[in-house]
Amino acid sequence: MITLKFMSIELLEDNLNEWVYSIYTDYQEGQIAINKHNFDGKLTSFEKASKRVRIKKETVEYEIYYRIVKLMKSKPGIKEYYWLHSTKKIEPLV
Repeated sequence: MITLKFMSIELLEDNLNEWVYSIYTDYQEGQIAINKHNFDGKLTSFEKASKRVRIKKETVEYEIYYRIVKLMKSKPGIKEYYWLHSTKKIEPLV
């Protein structure tokens, strides 16, 4: 289930042990710090976003955490990235 229609991250800090990212969603901004060695993360509370989408805070935070950690495992330290979910049918670019 997609709860967020838009999410992006931007690298704020890249130090010896962790990456720190700004997170922007449809409803709220926050930050996450991802440990470079074990991919554990410390995430800002996304209570406001969870109220707006009417889904438990833990579910929204898990969705955010899961997307970012999955990205870090394939593209460690990426500078910026965004996710866009749309139900509109989009024609292929020719």
